[in-house]
Amino acid sequence: MAQMWEENNEEAEMEILDQSDDGEFELVVDLENLPEISKKLKQEQKLVLENKRDYVRSMIDNKKIKQATHAIESMEIIMEALSSRDKMSQVMENVKTPMDLKFLAEAYEKIAKQLANLTRLDTVDGAGTGAKVALAVQFGNGSGGTTVVQVGIEDK
Repeated sequence: MAQMWEENNEEAEMEILDQSDDGEFELVVDLENLPEISKKLKQEQKLVLENKRDYVRSMIDNKKIKQATHAIESMEIIMEALSSRDKMSQVMENVKTPMDLKFLAEAYEKIAKQLANLTRLDTVDGAGTGAKVALAVQFGNGSGGTTVVQVGIEDK
């Protein structure tokens, strides 16, 4: 069988497949460079896999953002209905039992909690999720002694 060298692959010193007349193939590889070639292929496969993971993550994030947008729009419509003076006066006219008053108080509590959530300063990490904040300060004196103060805040 005749062996051929691919001109474009001279730096890798790797022989290519050469089809013989009987339709069989023969692969001849420079065994000294095989670990280097395998390492390069693994790195390329890792890069392709990481790119696919990033693509899937971005698709998921895009879907989440769309769903969050729809949820916010729905919440705004509901909040407009709840804050309508006409509707609230109808509700107040129908508060007759202690259970009705309890439901009204729970609704008030939920709206107040939502307002508190909207106005608080959240600490989030790069992924947009609640994060932990740690702050450390170290003081030193002239004689070599040090004092360390640490504070941690966890958002739940």
